[in-house]
Amino acid sequence: MRILLCSNYPVFTGSGGAEKVFWEMGDHFASEGNDVMCLGFEKGADPEKPSFHPHGDLVKTVNPGRHYKKSLAVQLLAALLFFCPQTRRRVRDSLEGKRKGQLIKSELDAFRPDVIVSFQIDMTYILRHSIKTRIPLITTLHCDIDTLLKGKQRMYKALEGSDAIVVLMRSYLEDLKRYLKDTSKAVFIPNVVPQLKGTFDNSARVIVGAGRICHQKNQLLAIKAFAIFGKSHPDWILRFYGDTSYDKEYFALCKKEAIALGVDDRVFFMGTTKRLHEEILKASIFAFPSVFEGFSLALTEAMALGMPCVCLKTCSGITELIEDGKNGILSDPNPESYAKMLINLANNNERRLELGKMARESMEQYSPRKVYGIWSRILGDVSSLCLGNQSKISQATLFSHRSLE
Repeated sequence: MRILLCSNYPVFTGSGGAEKVFWEMGDHFASEGNDVMCLGFEKGADPEKPSFHPHGDLVKTVNPGRHYKKSLAVQLLAALLFFCPQTRRRVRDSLEGKRKGQLIKSELDAFRPDVIVSFQIDMTYILRHSIKTRIPLITTLHCDIDTLLKGKQRMYKALEGSDAIVVLMRSYLEDLKRYLKDTSKAVFIPNVVPQLKGTFDNSARVIVGAGRICHQKNQLLAIKAFAIFGKSHPDWILRFYGDTSYDKEYFALCKKEAIALGVDDRVFFMGTTKRLHEEILKASIFAFPSVFEGFSLALTEAMALGMPCVCLKTCSGITELIEDGKNGILSDPNPESYAKMLINLANNNERRLELGKMARESMEQYSPRKVYGIWSRILGDVSSLCLGNQSKISQATLFSHRSLE
């Protein structure tokens, strides 16, 4: 099978979870004997150079957006002809989409895939609306549905033009009904969670967090909670691993708050690392106070390492992964509650081990064998459209893939 994975994320230089999923998926499909091309649309990135997340030699890599520049003529035309900001943006995005689409189309014509896996709705929009390709297409939605679709009506038709829609959480199947008339092509397939080896240092007086420094990941709440926690635990430290350049204003705010609270000598921003698993195991508590998530790789991999994790009960992407008090801890979304949870864990070595053990066991259901097994069936179903064997994928067929059993 000829499989094309395509993404608008910075897959060549990016260090995030979605980029990691992109390359790992490409490697897996290629290892099964498929002809795989990974297409990223990222200005300035050289596809011949090693990406942040490594990938195997079996995967072809292309970047039609390497030398892409927005058209000044398009910007001026939209500004002169349309006074409404929303209309202006819609026209501008449509015209730029056609320009991007032509670059992508050249790669499609050369590779001639049997099936495409699009990692974003706007990439699907380019494929279905801008260049009108009829190649069988799967769109994957990597975050909660409201964040992705609210106020983006122009994307609905493109999404409905997908031959299958993959969501990362079971609840997202229901959420999708608020936006699409027909959700029979939607299917739940979670991310793969590697079954990692290692034991965390339960004697370490270290709390660790992972994720780019930004409002979504909510490190500011963790810092405020740590300041409260630190009054009774002055020998503990807090380390954050993740990109500090993504939201520079928020990063500056976090540093300023740490100084104001008097914990700047115990709160450390470590930047990105390719040895995250090893760094996580040097701590005894994993702090993950995200406001919203899809299927978080940082969290699930920490759980697979057997780490006791503290998250927020208001984060939908978290509450489907963590059962409070059994395989993790869920806090109210305020520093006082979060600090209380940290204190309870810090004071109970056995509790940390117990939660970590249950966390590791709960991640076994997301093993590569189980998740990629579902993907293989979906790819086979969708690619058969290219051969004319089916007019569409039936709801019954997709429903058979909704379970990990």
